[in-house]
Amino acid sequence: MSLKAALPLPAAGILIGLAPMLTWFVARPPQDTVTARGVPTAGELWTLIPLGLFLVVCGVALRRTPVGSPGAFWAGVGGAVAGVLAAAVSLVAVLTRPATLVVVQAGRDVVTGAAVEVATLGPAVAFAGAGLAVLAGLLTARRSFPPH
Repeated sequence: MSLKAALPLPAAGILIGLAPMLTWFVARPPQDTVTARGVPTAGELWTLIPLGLFLVVCGVALRRTPVGSPGAFWAGVGGAVAGVLAAAVSLVAVLTRPATLVVVQAGRDVVTGAAVEVATLGPAVAFAGAGLAVLAGLLTARRSFPPH
């Protein structure tokens, strides 16, 4: 398969894999703004990293597989399923945001006490990557159906 056709799945994988490193939650106590980002604060969002890696592997497999082959079909289906799972994990994280944000400062836990809001960057990158993965996976599977 051409590089242009195989590129969207690894691109989606990179977006999804990097999303947990970005800011997902923000609390604005009176004295300062506190953000939570990175894998240690990600909670269940760490599952986006293996999903992103899986999408990169699907893209590499597509690059080495001809259109219409069973490998291309299953790589497309796998990419679409990984995209749906990434969207589901991201949606659950956004809908069940933490009630308080605990930040470790100078070796001690500091609870902000302010209401926690959902930031835009982390979820936006995750949902963009998930949408790209679903779209690219379904288009690839459709072009390769029925596998022969």
